[in-house]
Formats: sequence, structure tokens, C-alpha cells
Amino acid sequence: MRKILTRAAVKRIDAATVESGTASIDLMENAARAFVDAFLRLYRGDKILVLCGPGNNGGDGLAVARLLADKSLDVDVYCLKSDRYSEGFEINLSRLRERNTELRFIRDASELRSSGHANVIVDALYGTGLNKPLAEPAAGVVRWMNAQPAVRISIDVPSGMTEQPPAISETMVNADHVVAFQIYRAELLLPRDAYSPLSISVVDIGLDEDAVSREATTHFLIEASDVKKMLRERRLFDHKWTYGHALLVAGSRKALGAALLATGACLRSGCGLVTVHTVRSGATALNALHPEAMFSPDAHDEMITGVNVKTKFTAVGIGCGVGRATETSTALVDVLAKSKVPCVIDADALNLLSEQHGWKALVPKGSVLTPHQKEFDRLAGDQPNDYERMQRQIALAVEMNCVVVVKGAYTRVALPNGLCCFNSTGTPALATAGTGDVLTGLITGLVARGYTSEDAAVIGVYTHGLAGQLAEEKFGIECVKASDVIDALPLAFKQLAS
Repeated sequence: MRKILTRAAVKRIDAATVESGTASIDLMENAARAFVDAFLRLYRGDKILVLCGPGNNGGDGLAVARLLADKSLDVDVYCLKSDRYSEGFEINLSRLRERNTELRFIRDASELRSSGHANVIVDALYGTGLNKPLAEPAAGVVRWMNAQPAVRISIDVPSGMTEQPPAISETMVNADHVVAFQIYRAELLLPRDAYSPLSISVVDIGLDEDAVSREATTHFLIEASDVKKMLRERRLFDHKWTYGHALLVAGSRKALGAALLATGACLRSGCGLVTVHTVRSGATALNALHPEAMFSPDAHDEMITGVNVKTKFTAVGIGCGVGRATETSTALVDVLAKSKVPCVIDADALNLLSEQHGWKALVPKGSVLTPHQKEFDRLAGDQPNDYERMQRQIALAVEMNCVVVVKGAYTRVALPNGLCCFNSTGTPALATAGTGDVLTGLITGLVARGYTSEDAAVIGVYTHGLAGQLAEEKFGIECVKASDVIDALPLAFKQLAS
């Protein structure tokens, strides 16, 4: 898996790259060229304003402005006045002065009012060297940028973004796009106030790979190559019992669709058999939509009130659409207490658990919890930001010897060994009802067929996100529904198998 590193680690890698023979100014030029390549994939022919700070991030901005000007683009450059500039800034400033480009030094945001009407603003004020909230006049310049009706593209990180969110509210560039340099950092992958970009690109700038390999980390990015290594081949004499038997405890009369979606995904996981325990009134819908699944009817027409778990199931998925009735809560606790296999716990089951005293003791070891942010906070307590939420997520996975998946952009998978893996697939098209039920059914099926809970969660979130992307390609970002993601799962698995 690809490493996600701290800013201190990145600084060491930069230094090692220079020590290995790449001059610092050449590394800056590599970074500027990589940024411009990414920039031109997004925009061409616009009026561009580059705003530079006095450090190396500003030096990157000056190099970017020169390269854009060399391509005959309309570029203006404004730099914050300072008593001291970095060596890289000074060198790139002298190179830019050779171009016919408007270059001005400003004291504060008031001098930006006459800057014209830029369509695109390149943010090169401050980079990863910033370790405290922005002060004036830089904070004022950031507020000015955020107020402009222009696209904002940040170099490496949005100016004002610290590695960990401070206790006070931060002033930072509300970037539409971020082009980061070679190393993923956790702060770029976590939501926070004033940070919800349209895209994040990570571009290669020629950093020393040996130096990268020497850096230890507990945070990783899940990529296609990782999932391909985990997937198992089917053998000639395999049969349905080879691939396990999943039990889904899901649905209610008001939310039967959640059970049907989870069932569809579980069947597409490659699991050998799927039994669905749901309300008795769901028989017709289940048999019509998923005739491959076996039906275990509850005694009740409206809600789940009791489940027989004596059959030798190899995984249990519980919670999708079950509601929060007292009778259902009692039934779910009984399932958890009697289960001898890992459980995949989602949705209403998580909410019901959060109401139980000592709920952690109820969850079988090796289970997978799949909350979204609000469900996680109900379980683990309110967190001030996603950095603290991630730390609590990791601690909970270790404490419970379970896998904890917090869903969202860059869905996080916290493992019992303390590692935290960020998913690299997905799309805002998945922000629609039912896609969480699809993920639950998929992971349940993967656990049932014999994958470890850790591998099942990693494969599940990656494949689910990839299926979402494939569905978006077919239907567009606005029109994907959860059943489209199920239909795209075979294409996702096929792509990974190729």
C-alpha cells in the first residue's frame, strides 16, 4: 500500500533527495512542471492570478507562473511583502523577471482590489512548513481569495491548512483543486471546515524513493494493486460450499429496500449461499428480485423480533433497515451473543448498540463495524473534527479487536493492529440512499467466503468505490442509485482480475 506520511517525514525525504544529488532548485522546478501539467488538464486559456508567499511554496508559485507564461497564458503574479524570502523564492523571482508578466508586491489584501477579474487563482502563499494558524496580512489575503468568483487551485496544500486542526477556527484557502507533491498526507484526505475540494491530484516530482521506503507509518492508501494481490482464484473443483454461507439480518416493513440492496451486493460478492432473515411480509419482494437467496421469515410482519442462528453460517451481516424497535434491539443483541463467526454491523444495528450499556462486549472479535460519521459519534462519542475522529476510530479497532470502517470520501478502514487505510476509489455519486447497505452486503459476502475481516473490508470498500465510479461513467454523477452500484460490481471485479 502507498504510504501516507507526516509533514516531518516529507521534510526528511526532501532533504535526502537533495543529499542524493538533486539540487533544491531543480526539485522545485520538477514540482512546478508537474503542477502545470496537472493544471492544464483542468484549465486552459483563462485569466490566471498567482498569489505567492515568501517561502518555498511562493517560490513554487513563481516557477509555475513562469511556465504558464511560457505557454502564452495570461498570468498576473502578486507576492506578499516580507523582510525575508527563501533562496528558492529569490531564484525563481529572478527567472520570472525575464518574462513579460505583471509582477507586484503587496502589503495586504487591500491592494488586491485592482487585480482584475481572474478566472483562476493559484494559491502559493504557504505550504507544509506552516505549523500555526495564519496571521495578518496573510489571513486577509486568504479571505480575499475565498470571496472571489474564481476557481482556486492550491499548490501542495491549501494555504492556512495545518497538519492537525487547531482548537481555534482556521483561516484557510477554500481550494477547489489541490495538486500535492508525490506524498499523500492525512490532512488532505480528511474533511474539515472550509475544505471540500472537487479534486486532489498527487503528482510525482522525483523524490528519492529509497528515502520514502525508510519512513515508517501506520497510515496507508489502498490502491488497485493491493486489492489485486488479495483476490483469490477459483479452482476447478470448488463448489458453493467452498465459498461460504452468509446470513443477512436486515429490513423492516418500512425499509425492506435496505435488505434487498444488501442481498444483491452479497450475492455479487462471490459468496456461495446467502440467507436473508427479514420480515415475513418481505417474501414476495425477496423471491422476485433475488431468487438466488434463501428466505428466513421473521414471525412478525413489521419488524425483526427473533433470529435462528443455529445454521453453520460463515458470516453474519446485521442492521440494514431493521429500525429501532425494542423487540428488534433484543433480537440483535441475541444474534451477537450467539454468533460464533464475524459480524458485519451497520446502520440501525449500530444505533441500537450505542444505546446498550457495555455494547463493546457484545460484538464478536473480528467483526466489522461500518458506521458513517454520525453513527460513529453515537458509538464512540462526539469528536471535534475528523482528525480526532480518526484517532478514536483507530483506538476503538485496537481495543475491540475489530475492523472499524468510517464511510465517506476516502473511506477509512482501521485495523486491529493499529493501521489505518484510506480508500482511493469512490465518487460523490455514492452520496445517495442505499449505497451503505450495498457495502454491508458486499463485505458480509467477502467474509463469508473466507477472506479475513481485514481483507474483506479493504477489498469491499475499494470495489464498492470502483463500482460507484463505473456507475457514474454510465449514468452521470447526478443519477446513480444504489442498485446501479450493485449492477456495476461485476465490472469492478472483472477490472481488478485483469
